[in-house]
Amino acid sequence: LLWALVILLIREPPRRQSDSTAEAGATSGRLGKAIWLRAAPIYLVVAMASLVDNAVGAWSPSLFIRSFAKDPAQVGMQLGLLLTAGFGAGVLIGGWLADRAGVRGGWSAKLGICLACGLLLVPESLLINASEFAVALYSIPLYFALSGAVTACGFSAILDIVPNTRRGLAMAVSFFLNVALGGGLGPPAVTFASQHVFGEAAGLGPAIALTVGGCYALVALICTFTLLSQRRRNHLVAI
Repeated sequence: LLWALVILLIREPPRRQSDSTAEAGATSGRLGKAIWLRAAPIYLVVAMASLVDNAVGAWSPSLFIRSFAKDPAQVGMQLGLLLTAGFGAGVLIGGWLADRAGVRGGWSAKLGICLACGLLLVPESLLINASEFAVALYSIPLYFALSGAVTACGFSAILDIVPNTRRGLAMAVSFFLNVALGGGLGPPAVTFASQHVFGEAAGLGPAIALTVGGCYALVALICTFTLLSQRRRNHLVAI
């Protein structure tokens, strides 16, 4: 509720007026397919962020309870406050960065922020497996802050690519993928890594760290490939 009040301070951007007939033509045929194909990698980036969010959110309480013998009520209170601050701030800061990046470089600049956050999250994942409780605990809100920025910039980049008349559909597709891939595959990914990669004796820390680091390494690769492809496309257009 407190973060919702902060959102009231965000200025509403001016509406982009356009000819609905022209936009309808832009979303049909070969051009329409090209638009959706261009947005496809960003959909995957946001869905991967949701996958890891669900994995970390589902298993980090159990990590602290099992590995550090913490009281569940204490863990719930600490994580609740830290995640409110971390993820809430990450989304808001990510939106602010997306606005600034969009003025300079459009959607590709916003994807560049996703790349930077993804590269930071790969080594950050090791902190989740730290042997000290304080380090592991504060690594969770740090993760969610960076992941929140990825989500905010990814959503904004998708909306930049699709025409105004398809923004509702564009967000619906993204939310569907976030639930199907994020909620469906995120938590099981940790259990799979725990049972089949490290073994149950290793605990949850290595499995969560592998899920975070591996998925965000893939996010970084997707962002890099997409940005290089866009740069090549812009170069060919300039020629």
